Amino acid sequence: MRHKKLHLRFASLLMVGVLIGYSGLAWAHGAEQSLTPTRTLTTLASVPAASALSWPSYGQAAVGAEGYGLIDSHNNQVPVPTASTAKIMTAYAVLKAKPLAFGEQTSPVITLTQADVDIFESFLSNDGSVVAVTSGEQLSEYQALQALMLPSANNIADSLAIWAFGSIANYVAYANELAAELNMDNTHIEDASGFSPQTVSTAADLVHLALAAMKDPVFAQIVSQSTAVVPVAGQIHNVNGLLGRDNIIGVKTGNTDEAGGCFVAAATHVVDGKTLTVVTAIMAAPDLVRSMLDSLPLLASTKANFTSVMILPKGTTVGAYAPTWTNQRVLLRTAQDMKMVLWKGSRLTLDTGIKTATAPLPENSKVGTVYVHTTGANVSSAVVTAMPLNAPGLSWRLRHPF
Repeated sequence: MRHKKLHLRFASLLMVGVLIGYSGLAWAHGAEQSLTPTRTLTTLASVPAASALSWPSYGQAAVGAEGYGLIDSHNNQVPVPTASTAKIMTAYAVLKAKPLAFGEQTSPVITLTQADVDIFESFLSNDGSVVAVTSGEQLSEYQALQALMLPSANNIADSLAIWAFGSIANYVAYANELAAELNMDNTHIEDASGFSPQTVSTAADLVHLALAAMKDPVFAQIVSQSTAVVPVAGQIHNVNGLLGRDNIIGVKTGNTDEAGGCFVAAATHVVDGKTLTVVTAIMAAPDLVRSMLDSLPLLASTKANFTSVMILPKGTTVGAYAPTWTNQRVLLRTAQDMKMVLWKGSRLTLDTGIKTATAPLPENSKVGTVYVHTTGANVSSAVVTAMPLNAPGLSWRLRHPF
């Protein structure tokens, strides 16, 4: 009898131990429940359709913007002579090879020789644009770039290229490599000045080039200057007579018999507080004045095609967790407004990165990020829980131990 009581007591203790162990396992397991989110966001705010750009009726043209890249082009983008717009590449290449810090204007120094005077006289005799030089004259690199870009001096283009690269041939090789890096697939550089009709490009390629060059603050500063003073030549003037008009800040004119009128323009537009640098290129115009004047309505029409769009307001539901231990779904929402300055007609791409979650989580816990992007613009927002994600209770855990 005594043995029987002992056995019963042992069995009872064993049962209690099993129940305690079971409860412990069930509790611990319930605490490790992972929840996979469902994504509920499928549509975004619509983007207005693009309105027509004011393209010229001749030649070819293109439009781009800083951060957006090439946006649109008009007519066949076939290589044609660039004239002096090629000097954008010359300045860009020299600044890549011999970079200047912003504000560095007195050094390094270039000492001109009789060879530079000979270059000057050669271009002068062929009616090329020039800046007077003398043997022994000293120009800083900054001053040489001013003489290159403001009065569009062909002789300074050659002198700078030889100084920076050792020879025109070396410059040409370097410049064509740079063109390839910038995806200027329809560009071939044959000289430093653009005086040669064998230096060819397209409006689209020149937009690529100008956008890259305008990122250099020294380049951007120089092409925005109306006048400058250099040794020997004295005061020089920018042939870009549209500087300051309609917020134009650069960049380069070009004009030869073979090229016709060419003009690459940069202007700033402010859209919803965001400053945009827009670049246009017009090539093969009847003359230089026409290419410049027709850039004004083209630039104006680009501003009309940028718009500010509220893509997703703060609090937009983008997903949810659906715990099996309750009928209440835990909604997931954007933590801030998602607003973008877009080119009208842009396609938006949505990426929602929401993580699996383990309960418990308090309200406003970050569980991921939602991204919206398009060419030239992107915006993101944290994704947070709109309510607490509570852990399952003991009753549910006891019924779901594994």
